[in-house]
Amino acid sequence: MESPHWGPPLDISDDVEDSLGADIPDALICSISFGIMRQPALVTTSGQSYERDHIFEVARRSGVDPRSRTPFTASDVVPNVALKQAIERFVRDSAVTAAGEANRAAAAEATVVAAQQALQVLQDELTVQLVE
Repeated sequence: MESPHWGPPLDISDDVEDSLGADIPDALICSISFGIMRQPALVTTSGQSYERDHIFEVARRSGVDPRSRTPFTASDVVPNVALKQAIERFVRDSAVTAAGEANRAAAAEATVVAAQQALQVLQDELTVQLVE
């Protein structure tokens, strides 16, 4: 049997993963490593997905699916392309949302600064008028 093409793992930094924190859906988390999956692997005998390196280690050591407790071998493990795409989309959309929130916060800060400057100009003008 030919080995499935895995492709490169998703490039998700630990900082990005940490920033997503509790917002990461459970389906995107490996139940072995408890981290977001970068190269999700599907165990075909159980239908469960795990991070590739971790499930291959389980196959080598025990050959028993950690969640379903069904036996499997490394040849029963294939790339979960749909899950990988979902993870990529989630991370991308979360980054866009975070950037939008940062932009809104910066805009709000700029508005406050502009209002403070306008008030200072008004105060200076009123002071000049009172002195005259």
